[in-house]
Amino acid sequence: MPHPNFASLLLMFTAVFTSSACGDPGGADGGAKNDSPGGGTVVCVTNAGKERCYKAGDNTGSSGGDASVSSKPDGSTTGASKDAGIPDTGASAGITVTGVVSDGLKGDPIKGAKVCVNAGGVKNCSDSGDDGAFGITGVPTKTELDITAESPDYMIALLSQVGVNENLTQSIVLVPRAILEVYADLVKTTLDSTKGHILIQLRTPSGGFVKGAKASLEPKGGEGPFYTSTQNIPDLKLTESAGGVIFFANLAEGVQAASVFHPSLKCTPSEKYRPGPAPGSVSAPTRPGHVTNVTVECK
Repeated sequence: MPHPNFASLLLMFTAVFTSSACGDPGGADGGAKNDSPGGGTVVCVTNAGKERCYKAGDNTGSSGGDASVSSKPDGSTTGASKDAGIPDTGASAGITVTGVVSDGLKGDPIKGAKVCVNAGGVKNCSDSGDDGAFGITGVPTKTELDITAESPDYMIALLSQVGVNENLTQSIVLVPRAILEVYADLVKTTLDSTKGHILIQLRTPSGGFVKGAKASLEPKGGEGPFYTSTQNIPDLKLTESAGGVIFFANLAEGVQAASVFHPSLKCTPSEKYRPGPAPGSVSAPTRPGHVTNVTVECK
């Protein structure tokens, strides 16, 4: 049965995933900047008016809290400082990935979310701090990145990006599991925990919804596409977008080529995503229990 408050939940929910190379002016919440006092690269992330900085090769924030680091059987490392865990990869080389993990319904920062970056087979993980901020250092450069974030009561977020050679800011919005279950109820399906799911967020340059777009996956499989109304509520009667989200459910593990078409607008995925085989498509990996997030701008 749908959640009794599904309408208000869905109206409040817009999954926004933003990514930019560090170097932008700091100061805005979720923003990041680079500073290099005394040599070395320092990346700063600001959230809720609070700035925290991380130095490449270090595993503590600017507060100087003690950190503990442990190795796991799969070769990844975990670390935790007083404010936010920064794993010590044992190497000063590489880029730093910072960002903030927040709730897709309320917008609140999520404390203790596990964020992992897998680049070229090297996996580093860190827990977000009280303000949702995280920082992971020593990430290999020019290597494709898979970024995951997970926390109890939320779907595991998966973002797949091209390799970069500069520090990266990646803000992550986690979708409450109840929200996606509502989506599934409204399109008369059930989420399969052994399958993956894809959420495509459509937006105009001004941030508005996109009417009249259609999405496809190659290879075909799973269920969908399911389109949302102008209230961002899934509607089985729709055959094209009216709102801001397109939903694919219950996809087998693998890699999908996701494409969005519009009769009069050019719909382009962010350059941060790995390109798919077809022009304008994006490579979207799917994993059991994960939601792969893709943002597409139509103009």
